Amino acid sequence: MGLRVTDPRRAVIDCLASATVPMSPKAIFEAVAAGNKNKGSDQVSVYRTLETLRSLGLIHQVFPDGQFVRCHEAPHPKAPHILMSCEKCGKTFESQINPEGLDLLLAQALKDAAFVADRYILQVTGHCIQCEKQA
Repeated sequence: MGLRVTDPRRAVIDCLASATVPMSPKAIFEAVAAGNKNKGSDQVSVYRTLETLRSLGLIHQVFPDGQFVRCHEAPHPKAPHILMSCEKCGKTFESQINPEGLDLLLAQALKDAAFVADRYILQVTGHCIQCEKQA
């Protein structure tokens, strides 16, 4: 995407690629530092890297906690998709949406707000099948 792949960026990418649940920026920094991948990375660098990766659509910020998770749908980061998060185990799942098949409610909301969206990332919280079976 035209950006340099620096050691601090690679360390953040590697950390998120191996994560099984969303991670806070602080947890990412601590994992990078503990893994001897620090190589000039500080907390500010981690935040900047996360913002860069998020703006490129390579990671998602999971709300309401603001943690980060890698995008499983890349290299199509602008394709609309749903991000689902299990409230019990913390795992995330993604599913792409056909842009023409978006719910009329979303289309109406955009029209009502006179808003043009560049990307659609819908977030749904609930429980994954494994956690639901354990309940």
